[in-house]
Amino acid sequence: SNAGNENMADKGNAGNEPELKSGYRLDDRQNEAVAALAGAKNYGTQSKWATFKSLPAHEKWPYFAQHFLPGIAVIVVVVAFMGAMAWQMLFNRVDTVIGVQAINLQQYSAGFDNLKNGFAKASDKQIKDERELEFGDTMTITKDGAVKSTGMMDDSAKLAAMASAKELNVLFSSANDVSVLNQRGVVQRLDKVLTREELDDALQAGIVVDGKGRPTDDRTKAYGVVVSADSSRIWEETEGLPDEAVLMFGNLQDQQRADWAARFYDYLLTQ
Repeated sequence: SNAGNENMADKGNAGNEPELKSGYRLDDRQNEAVAALAGAKNYGTQSKWATFKSLPAHEKWPYFAQHFLPGIAVIVVVVAFMGAMAWQMLFNRVDTVIGVQAINLQQYSAGFDNLKNGFAKASDKQIKDERELEFGDTMTITKDGAVKSTGMMDDSAKLAAMASAKELNVLFSSANDVSVLNQRGVVQRLDKVLTREELDDALQAGIVVDGKGRPTDDRTKAYGVVVSADSSRIWEETEGLPDEAVLMFGNLQDQQRADWAARFYDYLLTQ
């Protein structure tokens, strides 16, 4: 019958062309598009590098620029920064010849900077870089190792480390703090550093203090020299310094640092 023939025709076409439920058949162009989509490579389950390698040549650079270039730029910047730091540390490092530290005198920071600049200028024939002179003024030291106002630990650990590393050569403090520094073992007697003539001049001038910060005329108990406008022209002419401070010597086992500490003392007290 006709109905039977139509059913047979429909079955015969079923294997050749996809047919929508509405009875609409795809034409050849649409069939080609569906076939292309069905055969397209699925990149979602593979790595970006694998995807990059499988792309056609003309698509590689846009994909690379989008997915790899930003990360590479970050890596280049980080490597360049680390390289600059390493170069600075290895090839542009300056060895200090003297370490000067003011204790509990932070309010006079500008004055000690001026003192450093004056000493550097006076030593311009021996100093090629001001970084060779290390002046610090931010250290807080207390008797019990704690800062009452904050409850935090003081700089005792830093003080001990610098002394052990021979980086603490000259110290300044008030007379009240001399005993604390002496008890910590970071200062030494003046007769271990000064010449006999220099120490005699200081004793005669009445500017020597013992290990507790009290005036003394006993050379075997002399630990510091009081520096003020009365005893030092340089101190008087340098702006921003306290009215007076006690100069003491730290670890001077290194001969170069010992020589520079003696030179600094001469600059401050014999000119």
